[in-house]
Amino acid sequence: MLLHPELKAILQGFSDPSGNAAKNIRLANQRAEAVRSAFNSLGLKNDRLEITPGQIDRNVKDPKEGRRVEIRLEIVE
Repeated sequence: MLLHPELKAILQGFSDPSGNAAKNIRLANQRAEAVRSAFNSLGLKNDRLEITPGQIDRNVKDPKEGRRVEIRLEIVE
């Protein structure tokens, strides 16, 4: 993104479905904010980094396993 200033990113955090749903949504949003902060530290401005509401990933079969492997980055056009 540093080489292509015309690009923008949409950041969305995810969490697994175990536990309190409201807390999971907050956690998902915090994850997206952490990614945005990391991008900021690399020189990307917030106007290129949109955060959409977090989601609970209901496709996780085993929440304990999901916590370990469900950190991901999706690139869309």
